[in-house]
Amino acid sequence: MADPSFSQDGQGVAATNRFSTGYGTTPPRPSGAGRKKGTKNKVPTEIKQFMKELLSSEEYQKTVKERILAGKAPAVELCGLHWTGGKPRESVEVSTPTLSQLLKLAHTKPDAGA
Repeated sequence: MADPSFSQDGQGVAATNRFSTGYGTTPPRPSGAGRKKGTKNKVPTEIKQFMKELLSSEEYQKTVKERILAGKAPAVELCGLHWTGGKPRESVEVSTPTLSQLLKLAHTKPDAGA
């Protein structure tokens, strides 16, 4: 039996879905849905332990040092710089034109060659 919440007349699922919220065809989530506070990530502890052991091994540290010094590990080098010196502040300067500047722009004629 067909789901009564969807139209079978070819109008399209999104247009006739009784749960339509404008964001797709799934019903809204109930209150309290989602990951609970304190829930661990889904990365298995075995993988985390393996990576800890790998990254702390002398052999790995020697090879990563060689790659960094040879300029073949720019992402690792950048990450290390951020950890030790802090990530540089990213800022964007935004200026708002004055009313007189906007009026001047509105009254200028566009270039003929543009």
